[in-house]
Amino acid sequence: MTYSRVQLLTHVHFTVLYGKACIPKSMKLESFINHFLRSKFHQPILTYVLKDHIHCLFFLNPDTSFTESINELMLSIRAEINRNPDNKNFVWDPCYYASSCSIQDIERIISELTRQDEFHNRFTYKDEQNKLLEDMLIAEIFAEEYQQ
Repeated sequence: MTYSRVQLLTHVHFTVLYGKACIPKSMKLESFINHFLRSKFHQPILTYVLKDHIHCLFFLNPDTSFTESINELMLSIRAEINRNPDNKNFVWDPCYYASSCSIQDIERIISELTRQDEFHNRFTYKDEQNKLLEDMLIAEIFAEEYQQ
């Protein structure tokens, strides 16, 4: 019998509590996150750090629990950020956005994520959250109609 492994392309969006702009923008944090993901046998595609939230696009290791992986990642990022004395009170919003993505959409997703600075010059973080929720609702409505 032949076995195949399926990896889930995942987009996760973490937010600082109350949208407080306190994440240091640095390649070091992006590298830290990508290193963490690789150490857990996930395959990072793109990590984008903004002052109030982080986007991670990666292939999830199929042998791990998604929830445990994300919780461990959030704790690790928090510990890394809190190493800086100016960020001692850094706290994540307990909610995060996560979605599975189609491999056919990977180029579009990467393009959107790499234009986050430009996007946030025109739209607030709240606008982005509302768009994500709207997209989720549209997908849910489509799924319900498809089942009928």
